[in-house]
Formats: sequence, C-alpha cells, structure tokens
Amino acid sequence: MRRNRVCALAVSVLLTGFWFVPQLSAQTAATESAGKDSGAGWVWLEQFAGSANTYGLVTATTSSAGYNFNSHLGVIGGIPLYLIHNSSSTTTAPSSVHGVGDVFASLRFAWANPVVNYRMTLTGAAPSGDSTQGLGTGHATYDWTHHVDRGFGRWTPFAEGGLTNSTSQALLVQRQFVSFGPAAHFEAGSAFRLIGPLSVSASAYDIQPWGSQTVLSRVVGQGGPPAGTGKNGRVFELSQTTAGGADLTHDYGVNAGVAVSLSPAAQVWAGFNHSSHFALNTFSFGVGVNVLSLIHRSE
Repeated sequence: MRRNRVCALAVSVLLTGFWFVPQLSAQTAATESAGKDSGAGWVWLEQFAGSANTYGLVTATTSSAGYNFNSHLGVIGGIPLYLIHNSSSTTTAPSSVHGVGDVFASLRFAWANPVVNYRMTLTGAAPSGDSTQGLGTGHATYDWTHHVDRGFGRWTPFAEGGLTNSTSQALLVQRQFVSFGPAAHFEAGSAFRLIGPLSVSASAYDIQPWGSQTVLSRVVGQGGPPAGTGKNGRVFELSQTTAGGADLTHDYGVNAGVAVSLSPAAQVWAGFNHSSHFALNTFSFGVGVNVLSLIHRSE
C-alpha cells in the first residue's frame, strides 16, 4: 500500500562515531548518550531524557558502561529507569509509574572516510521491564541500524535504515506505549551547525511493520476502562494490551531539534516530533554526559 512520505529540513543532532552526540531524530536509540571519545578504553555514560505531550510526561535516566576496542569497534550495555507522569484528563492508568526498563547491550562499528561516514549499531534488550505498566515489551528485542552521513561545510546530510522487533526501539521520543513485532525503519535529513557549539537539524522518518504486532499501553491500566476513542490509530487508548496487524504500529512523520555541546563530554538538547499517523505532537529534552571523559578532563 502506497503512503505519503513526509519531507522536511533538519533540526536534530547527528551521532558521530558510535560514542555519542545525541540525535533528535526518531531513529536513534536513547541509549547512545555521552560525550565523544575517539580512543580505546572504558566508557561510562549517563543520560536523562524526557518526552511530553497531551497524555503526560515520560522520563528515563539511563546508565550505561562499555569498552571501545579502537576507533571503529566498541560494546556497551546499560539499564533505563523510567518515571511516567500521566495526565488525569487523558489517561485511566495510575497517575505515576516508575520502575526499571529493559536491560540492553549494543555492539557498535564505525568507519569514517572522505567519501561517506558509516556506522552500524546492533542492540539487544532483555525483558526486565514490567510490561503491564508499559516499562517493557515482555519479550527479548533487537534493533539493527545502519547510518551514513557526509559533511559539506556546515551541512551534514544523513540517512539510515534498520530492522527491529520493537518500534519503541526505533524512536528516540517516548510514546505512550511500547510495542512488539517485526518492522523496518527509515530516516533521512540534514544537520546544520549554526555557530560555536549550537547545532540544529531536521528529518523525516517512516516505520513499516509487518506481521503480528502487540501494543502495550502506558495510559490504560490493566483491566481498566479505555482512555479515549482510539482515533487516528491510537489503539493504546482502548486497552492495556492490543494485538493485531501492521497498522497498529505503522508511523511516519518529522522531527526537529536543537543541541548545544557544553563540552566534548556533555551535551543538552531539545526536540519536537510530529507523528502524522497518530496525529500526535511530542516535545523531548535531555542531557548526556560521558562521565569518564569528564573526570579525565577535570584532572
């Protein structure tokens, strides 16, 4: 089935290498959060990020650690801690939910050259989060993403695509649901360095699921009444668990954002996501710190 594709100029910050410069685009995993570190050695990353819309606020504090074997290959693992504040006017779930999410581990490969920069990230997650509260899918999940970009002065166009079995992993913004089922995800856009440490970018994204999909709501409590009518494909308003076909999790839209590098080891960012499929606007924000790099620089 043919669908309209959304095109836009970019406002989100590109990941460089597999270490981290936070990206405000839909396809970047929130686990990639720290300062850039170009050498081999241990990595300790801390990130606090949140997403807000009419349903409420979802925040996650993610602690991760790993090892860079060299400038091309590295591994990292970590765990997110969620705090969800639901709006009483649009949800029937508890007003506040907190707990551990799915523990993850990632293998990263990066290759930079004058023609094009390439990066691959393979991430797996274990079902440690409570699926009845939307803290996890209740299944082991994966995401395999390939990213290419090239700089032209201040402009850096980029494109990426990947395979996953949880569309929740394919989005940096936190939705009011998590999902389980096979999908392909794509994104294209461009970053632009304005001045000094300030960068902006924007991108268009598309998530194409297939086969059976399961949606686990964060706005409807287990066994509770619906929180809405399910308009615009928002099945997460109808029940805590919904199983069905690919249309449950298909999504496409645009992202915009701005980021400021406080130092080579820390960055703050803010962004905007418009989901055309769900007719939903979400604002995001965050701060990421490479703790070991910060310690070394202070010494």
